[in-house]
Amino acid sequence: MKKLLIAGFVCCMLTACGKDKDPINDAQEAAKDKDLQGQNFQSECQLKPLETILTGILTGGQAAIKSALTVYRFDGGQVARTTRLFTSGDCSGDTAVSLVETGKISLNPDEKTQDLGKSIDIDFSGLKVTTVTDAGAQAANAIQLCSANDWSAGSEREEAAHAADLNCYGAEIPRHVSNVYRVDAGVLYFGPQAETSSQRPTALDMGTKYVAQ
Repeated sequence: MKKLLIAGFVCCMLTACGKDKDPINDAQEAAKDKDLQGQNFQSECQLKPLETILTGILTGGQAAIKSALTVYRFDGGQVARTTRLFTSGDCSGDTAVSLVETGKISLNPDEKTQDLGKSIDIDFSGLKVTTVTDAGAQAANAIQLCSANDWSAGSEREEAAHAADLNCYGAEIPRHVSNVYRVDAGVLYFGPQAETSSQRPTALDMGTKYVAQ
């Protein structure tokens, strides 16, 4: 069962990544760093996520959302950044709510920091929100996630227009991120301001890692 669920999310992320495929550009970006391509890079389970996108849904008494993790996937010039929310305290069990941010990347492997971080620019353009389970729908309705109170299990909506709202994603879309990254033995690292700044960091944050699954 768990394998089927994982396969479903991978398929979803692949579909999201391929929405605006540009075969020539995808091939060019893929050739720049093959270690980055075609894998799901997953964060550690977060019991107290710092991102504003989770503040409301994690603190609402009726929400029952206790943990979260983030998954990055790169396919050619496409990227999907998935935030998965859980009712368990250790990211176990089914994903309750999924927020998938999609966009395009541009790599510059010749531009490096002293700790061998390579330049990456990401242009996010879409946000798909899915309340996967009944518990996820209840959590979403408790805080009117993305200004809606009619979520149900399996609801899937494009929410870029509401993305900047604090009860939605807390980040404006479209948005641009200039960062640095490195893939080391199947572990992806970004700079310390990966989600919040368009000013490119000058070093990697080795304390935050995303492990290839």
